[in-house]
Amino acid sequence: MRIELKELHRRTGITFVYVTHDQAEAMVLSDRIAVLNRGLLQQYAEPRTLYERPANRFIADFMGAANLLPGVVEEPPSIAKALGVVGVGSALRLEALLPDGATKGKALTVMMRPEDIVISREAPERAPNILPGIVIASNFLGSLVDYFVETDGLVLHVQVSRATTFEREEHVYLSVEPQRCIGID
Repeated sequence: MRIELKELHRRTGITFVYVTHDQAEAMVLSDRIAVLNRGLLQQYAEPRTLYERPANRFIADFMGAANLLPGVVEEPPSIAKALGVVGVGSALRLEALLPDGATKGKALTVMMRPEDIVISREAPERAPNILPGIVIASNFLGSLVDYFVETDGLVLHVQVSRATTFEREEHVYLSVEPQRCIGID
């Protein structure tokens, strides 16, 4: 039905208003999505923007699996640099994209999508955000595997191809590009 509706829209060129609670369906069918929560508009944007740059914690969680880590801004972005540094957990520091107006000491949430995190047995040499951890659980999903890795008292959800295998209690390293660590209010 999704393919048929998308094709009908393409052929006719008319505006469709489609209401659904299925996020995947909304992303497939839409060129713009309005996300409502309790009757209030939370964000209106293209599907990719909603997924990759959510306006708030509700949208980050609503639009798919997300690691949502409480943090505090340690180094706000400067005019020359769009990235800032956020402290999460007791000792972790992440370079991240921060919202406009982020100031030192501001509490926020850092979002990382499970598929944006790289897991490896060796520490990457040139990655800005490296987190040592221990695999505490895994779920085989067919083409993908979900890993849950504990690092500094936080549990991160990581999703990788089934070709990559790690054992429970194995020491690993997680890395994520700063542009994939999104600071949200």
